[in-house]
Amino acid sequence: MLYETYYPLSNLLHGSSLQVMGTRLDALLIGDDEARLRALWEKMEEEVKRLTFLLNIFDQKSELSQLNVALPEQKIKISDELWTILKNAYSYLELTEGTFDITLGNTSAFILEEENHGVTFTRPNVFIDLGGYAKGYALRALKKLIDEANVKQALVNFGDSAILAVGTHPQGDYWPVSISHPYKKGQIVSNLQLKDLSLSVSGNMPSHPRHILNPKTHQFIESKTLTWVTAQDPLVAEVLSTALMVEPKDTYAQRMVKKMDAQECKIIELSNIE
Repeated sequence: MLYETYYPLSNLLHGSSLQVMGTRLDALLIGDDEARLRALWEKMEEEVKRLTFLLNIFDQKSELSQLNVALPEQKIKISDELWTILKNAYSYLELTEGTFDITLGNTSAFILEEENHGVTFTRPNVFIDLGGYAKGYALRALKKLIDEANVKQALVNFGDSAILAVGTHPQGDYWPVSISHPYKKGQIVSNLQLKDLSLSVSGNMPSHPRHILNPKTHQFIESKTLTWVTAQDPLVAEVLSTALMVEPKDTYAQRMVKKMDAQECKIIELSNIE
């Protein structure tokens, strides 16, 4: 289902698309050039569809899915883009002290080869999961399209769990975003003021109580913890909100903030609830 409407009195285009990146995509694009905003939304929609197909492990035809069925010791040549994604995603393993692991604890059986961009699994039953990475990567790509279109105010929302705020709300100094408690209906756990920031929210919910795997124990996280991170880089926000579900201790969070500051990616807020 697709939805696209321009509101001339508000200079706002609202675009919506279902079933991309496993959720719903909504975008608010601000500007007085309707044709430019519609063209931008079309590019955004096509880009997300492309990335959904590239990274969807549940689609047997996707490149990532085909990689995941490779036989042990079989060297698979992958596209330059997927290889770059895997290399970057894998780099967060050390940075997060092992809490963010696209191999789900099978790092010793995963080989990335620089030459010819090859991938090899050294034993059976190893696969790559980019679920905690893909939305951040997509938001990076959408931010680039928004910048190229010279749109200064926009809000992009993947199912309330990954949000990109460009500039400010047209009637304020920021984009107001609220985080709802998944287990206490009607309760707001945080009201955020986003300006040129990204938000990532991770946690269990009644409909999905066991969907985040601890790569260190190979056990699903079953606590009712909710974590969120606001950062300048949407990809870093996604990685850290997932990592904090695995290791929610304050001391760990403080170490991550220092590490990300060293990477010149400022963490604005990092929180969790029980």
